[in-house]
Amino acid sequence: MAYDLPASIQVVHCVVCDDVRTEINSKETIVGVYSAGMIAPVLPWQALVCIWMTVIWSGDGNLNLEVRILNPRQDQVGLVSGTAQAMWIGMESALTFRGLALQIGMEGVYTIQWRPAGGNWDTIRQFPIYLYRQG
Repeated sequence: MAYDLPASIQVVHCVVCDDVRTEINSKETIVGVYSAGMIAPVLPWQALVCIWMTVIWSGDGNLNLEVRILNPRQDQVGLVSGTAQAMWIGMESALTFRGLALQIGMEGVYTIQWRPAGGNWDTIRQFPIYLYRQG
């Protein structure tokens, strides 16, 4: 099925995790999900995370995308980019951004945003990060 419109996506859900593994049958295994935020052992701290998104595609072709993370002061502390191919037009599918180096310098709520390369940033998730405290 061919479309006359260029590829675009709508983000439905965003998961922060340690890794996403693709099995032989194209089934994905999401490893180390940070469901309620992240606890840093010390500050400053660097984490390597994956961003797994459920999306709905419109149009056809490839789309260059960027995902960034902002700290509570709205400073960019992580960025990853890639190219995705439109698939399962009009239905949910998944995108994974691996290897996002996250520089954690403070506690608080971090903001995850995405955009088509050169487009406007859109917030897709608020993500709390706390310092580990014993007892």
